[in-house]
Amino acid sequence: MNLRRFRAVLGLELDRNARRPLLYVWLVLLVFFAWSFANGTSQIRTGDSQVGGVKAFMTSQFAVAQQFAVLGLLLHGFFIAVMAGMGPVVDHDLRVGEILNATPLSPRELVWGKFGAVVATTAAAVLIQLAGMVFFHHLLPGGAETAEMKGPFSLANYAIPALAFLAPIGLLVAGTSYAIGQGARSPIVVFVLPVALFLVSVFFLWDWAPAWLDTRIDRVLMLIDPSGFRWLRQTWLKVDRGVAFYNHASIPFDLGFVLSRLAFAGVGLGAVVAAERQYARALRGKRISRGDLERAVMATLEAPRPVSIDRPLRALAMTSRRPGLLAGAWRVARVELRELRSSPGLYLFIPLILLETIGIALVAVGPFDTPLLFTPGTLAVAAMGPLSSLVCLLMLFYTVESFLREQRVRLDDIAYATPLRTSSLLLGKLAASAVVGVVILLATLAADVIVLVIQGRVPISVVPFALVWGLLLAPTFVGWTAFVAAILALTRNRYATYALGFAAIVYSGYRFFKGEMNWLGNWPLWNAVSWSDLSILELDRPALILSRVWVLALGAGFTVATALWFTRRERDATFLFHRLRPRALVR
Repeated sequence: MNLRRFRAVLGLELDRNARRPLLYVWLVLLVFFAWSFANGTSQIRTGDSQVGGVKAFMTSQFAVAQQFAVLGLLLHGFFIAVMAGMGPVVDHDLRVGEILNATPLSPRELVWGKFGAVVATTAAAVLIQLAGMVFFHHLLPGGAETAEMKGPFSLANYAIPALAFLAPIGLLVAGTSYAIGQGARSPIVVFVLPVALFLVSVFFLWDWAPAWLDTRIDRVLMLIDPSGFRWLRQTWLKVDRGVAFYNHASIPFDLGFVLSRLAFAGVGLGAVVAAERQYARALRGKRISRGDLERAVMATLEAPRPVSIDRPLRALAMTSRRPGLLAGAWRVARVELRELRSSPGLYLFIPLILLETIGIALVAVGPFDTPLLFTPGTLAVAAMGPLSSLVCLLMLFYTVESFLREQRVRLDDIAYATPLRTSSLLLGKLAASAVVGVVILLATLAADVIVLVIQGRVPISVVPFALVWGLLLAPTFVGWTAFVAAILALTRNRYATYALGFAAIVYSGYRFFKGEMNWLGNWPLWNAVSWSDLSILELDRPALILSRVWVLALGAGFTVATALWFTRRERDATFLFHRLRPRALVR
């Protein structure tokens, strides 16, 4: 490996990352959460600290580790996956490999230079996060209610949790996302890993710990949790060890936890090595023998030449007319659905949803760790949280890539010059994105029916699913898709849309877990619906109706904004000059 060429690739990628809006939205979220946790959110609940006793420090090693274990997956994982996984995809779209063969740059220098830039950018983001935490915890004076929850400054309290909890998950997501992007060359497949880790961790690994669970199985679940949160909670936080221990002791890492963290980091680095070798083989191309080459040349020379027949153009009887609104939208939707049918992302997400839905329902326990007996209504309501989170993330990716598909395949100049109405183009793409949500709901319905068949106690009915998902969940998908399309039309940037869309989900989740979200702001309806088989949503019916009308109204507004902001022509200096003329400016 030539270090000079490696540094050139590294510097170019660092400069590109520094100019992406994705990085700055990421940093804003990190600083925001550093400020939020400095107000007492990350305090360890222990002893008599809640009733006037000695307070648990927010700056202890245990409190900081708890914060990093959660944010390492929920916040860092997504942005790292976008940076690492989209690099090979963009290189493939720009035909970088064809240029690489004409330069002395080797695949190893290119791959490790790009991966090194991702690691360096992530390290810089983590350092800014640590600086923000130190500033808000130790330098910024707080109120009297938080002053006694801030202990003395210790660099080890921040550095050790960052190395133990953030570094392994960062290397794992960065390396595997880069390898997936290199192999699949599809933006949708890149996001399978962070979404899968999010679902499995949040809805299974972190919370599922019944009293009857075998300690050996619990130990395995601790070690396979990429965030490390289950190990931290089950080993040191589940049994209260006293305020003095949490405030002053360092985290005693056992051998199994250390080996699991090294294994996660090793998997990420190994994935980069595999991606480098696969990229080198792809650049060399398929080797053919001299005999095969000679036979191919002879077959080309002996092939019959086509006979041209001169006919007047009017003999073809061709006609041209501008398609209507619905006809044009149907043609666009048909093309998008054909692409969706061949997209590997959907076939990866549906089994994941089936496994998640069936697994959660079968292992769910009630009071005294007794198994729960589900009905169609309770299953429909129980699936609303995972469905709204997963489908919104999935539709974020699908909507962005659908709107940018013409640019990726370099047909935007032709497609945008056709007489197709802009409203038809937008309507067709939005309708195709809505089909993604419908397919996911049908897959989840099939999974819930399987659960009811396995239990064999309750009759199967699709009416509760139609009411809960059709009337309550569908407006969420409509408003969210319109919101993503409006952001993309305004920013005209894939990474800015990803970052702002994910920031909206993260901020909504933050407000929800803080208990500061009311019925109007709870657009995904997280934990907001209660089902009773004796009545149909009787308790909160007015609030639910107003909430869904509000979300649909926002969706209509975002759709209008998308139609106004979406342009099919590139702006240049002449266009700006004409717009600044007095008459045009006044108008």
